Amino acid sequence: MVFLVMIIILVSGMGLASGQSTGSVATLSVTQLKYEPFPAEAGKYVKVFLRIKNIGQQTASDASVVLEPEFPFSLDPGEDMIRDIGRIEPQQDILVDYKIRISPGAVEGDNDLRLKHTTNRITGNYVVEFLNIYIKSDSPEFAVGS
Repeated sequence: MVFLVMIIILVSGMGLASGQSTGSVATLSVTQLKYEPFPAEAGKYVKVFLRIKNIGQQTASDASVVLEPEFPFSLDPGEDMIRDIGRIEPQQDILVDYKIRISPGAVEGDNDLRLKHTTNRITGNYVVEFLNIYIKSDSPEFAVGS
């Protein structure tokens, strides 16, 4: 038993000594390139453009991005929240866009739009990120005065 533990320690040590990194996996980076119109407007649509890049050292075999809109954002029935990207080689990037409806009751200001992504849907290991969308509202602002 002690002999087996020593072999495991030696083998794992050899991998590190030969310059291999323990982080040699597929890793996705999501960058919000832009959204149109800017600022987004309450009661209208906004189109969000994302760059999905594999910044890892291995191929992402089954990459996917899932938009999870909550108030004031929503997707129309024909707009799929899941973008199955599939295979992404190391340092390869893919452009993805979403057409998102903004509620007429949206509050003016910065609003977070939730999305998650994975390099392999089978494992179910998703990374959650938030995009910032500035919304302009035509609703009058009310101030309470004395």
